[in-house]
Amino acid sequence: MTAGSKVYAGSVIDFESGSGNVSPSNPYTEFGYTFTPLNSDSDIQSGVMFGDSTNALAFQGADGDAPRFLNTITMTGPAPFDVTTVMIGRFVLAPSIYPTTDMTITGGFTNGSSQSITFSGITDAETFSLDWNNLTSLVFSPSVDAAIDNIDVTLASTSNVPEPSSVAFVIAGGMALLAIRRRYAR
Repeated sequence: MTAGSKVYAGSVIDFESGSGNVSPSNPYTEFGYTFTPLNSDSDIQSGVMFGDSTNALAFQGADGDAPRFLNTITMTGPAPFDVTTVMIGRFVLAPSIYPTTDMTITGGFTNGSSQSITFSGITDAETFSLDWNNLTSLVFSPSVDAAIDNIDVTLASTSNVPEPSSVAFVIAGGMALLAIRRRYAR
């Protein structure tokens, strides 16, 4: 499923261009970012999250009655990228014995490190702040059936490294100024 492969500097991934099953062999791509589930129990549907009637990516968590359906979603894209916020909610088809869900998000960073955060007690769709920079991947792991939506993502800013010729030009200019200063100092 591809909703657009062009990478944009700042985008909100909202899953509005997709529908249907998302699987390891059929990942979802939007704005150059790819969402690959661990198994085939993921779908993009409208109104799948309590409190949100738009499209979202829903997947099953590790709920006790169906542990075989344990699923995670891995988001990859043009590295490095930054994620500011993500909307998380409980999947409307989640069994009523699970009134809330928890979501652990693990970020892989360009320096090889990782960081995890868990948002607990989620009922309705809620936007959470991450403010993580220089990511290579994000892994979404729910405790029970959940959905994700509206991921605010940007390409990470990279430091501008001057070209060698620019550095040489600056050094030559500095040497010229020193020569002029010495000349007038005599």
